[in-house]
Amino acid sequence: MQGKSKDSEDEKQEGKSNKDSTSEKFTTEPQRDTESFLEVETLCSSVTLWFHQKSVQR
Repeated sequence: MQGKSKDSEDEKQEGKSNKDSTSEKFTTEPQRDTESFLEVETLCSSVTLWFHQKSVQR
């Protein structure tokens, strides 16, 4: 159990360092664009899912 939690901790640290290195390469502008794009994508997929559920109920 302890070893498992240690692995996940290492993974988190690795992901964090990767994110830091990418943010160093690019300015904050493209990153912000990507974030908003992901938000829009999520919104679209949830709306599509909602419509699908409505049509299935009929």
